[in-house]
Amino acid sequence: MKKDNYKIYNDRRRKSIQYVKDFLISINCNTELLSTEYKNNAQKLKFKCDCGTIFERNFSAIQQRKTCKCNHCARVNGWKEIRKPKGFENNYIKEFNELGFKVIQENPILHSRDKVLVENKDNYRGYISLENARKGKMFSIFSIIFNQNNLLYNLNLYCSKNNSKTKVIKFYTE
Repeated sequence: MKKDNYKIYNDRRRKSIQYVKDFLISINCNTELLSTEYKNNAQKLKFKCDCGTIFERNFSAIQQRKTCKCNHCARVNGWKEIRKPKGFENNYIKEFNELGFKVIQENPILHSRDKVLVENKDNYRGYISLENARKGKMFSIFSIIFNQNNLLYNLNLYCSKNNSKTKVIKFYTE
């Protein structure tokens, strides 16, 4: 951000509707401001989103998120995507590796509380969040309830590691 723009958004002068318009331009927001009057941060302002939806949002929410979208576009595109630094997912994968897990999941990691498919050091598979891995927790290797998707893989791996000629083909939950 240019030094001139920085000065505009950090002074304590009374804000105006022009201030809001300038802020929208500075965050590269294509949303159209329909309101003509600004009183304070708590006041709801009217906007028209790129998709054509008219919605209301207070200015403090826009300043915090650094974006201004209708609820639908925000869910589809995500507010979090804008706030994430580059290499966000690579840092999470690196941290999983440091904690002794190999990430297998192909879906993007959005948050430290998202459960991710990983392999532990013994090659057993399960779902765990980065937050729980940081706390030293472990996923349930042979749980029908919590790790049903990987149970067959884990049971067969256990059999092969223990030199058993048994192969699990199917299991029943009832």
